[in-house]
Amino acid sequence: MTSPSRLFLLLHRRRQLCEIIATFGGARVTFSSSSIEEKKRIKWTQNQSSRTLKTDAYVAGNGDFFRLGIPLGSSASSSSKRTFVPVDIPTNGGGNIKSIASGGAHSLVVTSKGEVFATGLNEYGQCGIRIINNADDDKGGENGESSNNNAKTTMNDIVRGWTRVEFRDATCDGNVNVEIEKAISGPASSHSVCIARGGKRVFAFGKNDRGQLGVGDAFDGKEREEGTLVAFDESTRTDEEREEDVVIVDGATGRESTILISANGDAYYSGKIKTDKDERFSLIATAIEFFFPQKSSSSSTTITATATELPQTNSFRKIPGLRNIVNCSVTDACAAFVDAHGKTFTIGTTSGKVLGREVVKGGEENTTTNALGAIEDVLLENVSLGFNFAVAVAKSSGALFTWGAALDDQEADSKYGLKPRLVKHEPQNINVAFTKVSSGYKHCAAITSDDRLFTWGWSGSVGQHFEDEESSAGQLGLGNDFDYPTPTEVKWKDRSTKVLDVRCGQNHTIVLASRED
Repeated sequence: MTSPSRLFLLLHRRRQLCEIIATFGGARVTFSSSSIEEKKRIKWTQNQSSRTLKTDAYVAGNGDFFRLGIPLGSSASSSSKRTFVPVDIPTNGGGNIKSIASGGAHSLVVTSKGEVFATGLNEYGQCGIRIINNADDDKGGENGESSNNNAKTTMNDIVRGWTRVEFRDATCDGNVNVEIEKAISGPASSHSVCIARGGKRVFAFGKNDRGQLGVGDAFDGKEREEGTLVAFDESTRTDEEREEDVVIVDGATGRESTILISANGDAYYSGKIKTDKDERFSLIATAIEFFFPQKSSSSSTTITATATELPQTNSFRKIPGLRNIVNCSVTDACAAFVDAHGKTFTIGTTSGKVLGREVVKGGEENTTTNALGAIEDVLLENVSLGFNFAVAVAKSSGALFTWGAALDDQEADSKYGLKPRLVKHEPQNINVAFTKVSSGYKHCAAITSDDRLFTWGWSGSVGQHFEDEESSAGQLGLGNDFDYPTPTEVKWKDRSTKVLDVRCGQNHTIVLASRED
């Protein structure tokens, strides 16, 4: 016979179960991999009934070409850009900022109401704003001077402060305005991608000389100054897959390629594989078979799959073999993918410089052309590729790993090794756990598990100097233009600031953070 106390306990547990079922509407609950930003956003919206949180973007670094969106003559002096300053956008009640992107010399933010604002260099339309050239375009810059590399840049090729980007889908009735969920660009990119809410529509704009926008039949080798719907090559999808729309949730842009990741973990690419004879500029290849290298006690050789080079494409093609992908990064020379289990794959022909490959027996690099290999031993949360280096976060420990060249060197060599190695820390930060990392040209930023921001690498100005007074450097946001060899914490004036996301551009950085309002 059941005792009264045990009966009470059973009834109590039954009520708890009913409450759980009612909470989820009696439906089966499934959990899928989500972005680090979304996990953090959910965490900070829980248990906040007694206070209001505001989500803003902050920028630091080189301010030339208006990539920081700070107008000339404003109260934000050049020196203050060596610390993070808030983004000031004309939202008109557009809500908090929820997504950020940092390109080569331009930046984008997305508000919670789906509005996109862009600023910076727009010579190819990478800000998504139509360029109207004047008759004196050949004069170049403001004083008739051209920018570096003899490239002529007119005032109309620059978006001089945060400006609203319009997206319209002509396939809808009335050519309606489209709400955007996420903006994507990269430190080597002169193009951008925006994912509409729901993920079924993706818009691309900017440089398109190699088909990196993936706009399909509309491809003519020229830039797109306004958002254009991307196209998918259906020949790379099975009959079953063609019955459903591709839903895109994330992606990455390189110099001449773009990668998109779908909700079911498929990876798609568009763009050119090789740009010249320099193997560093070979971008993407795919393998016949994907597998983790087997450990061998008799040899240090890392086994890699035989690869087939993917052709240049102007519409997005599915990369065969990659499955359950949750994170990706692409640079000039290669691409990296992390699956839901933390296994990381790298593709390219850089002979291991940023691929995380071992040196084969005999001391020679693995020079298998376009080979794909998996980084062994360590399961990763996410990975980010810089100019000639990579940084990643370990899945279980939150430790930072790096491979390729050191941040103060141009090339990787045997003294560093080509396999992932732990990032060095100051003694007081030795036990800090990280959740996300972003790499720029020669600098990095990483977010900790308790929402702090660390930056390191090169803090000097690099690249264009359209307006010298705005070329302030300081992309680490640490208050100076000194180089830091180890991760160093960014201090915020408002101690309630919690960092949700960070994106490194070529020589500037943009941060998404929440604070008590």
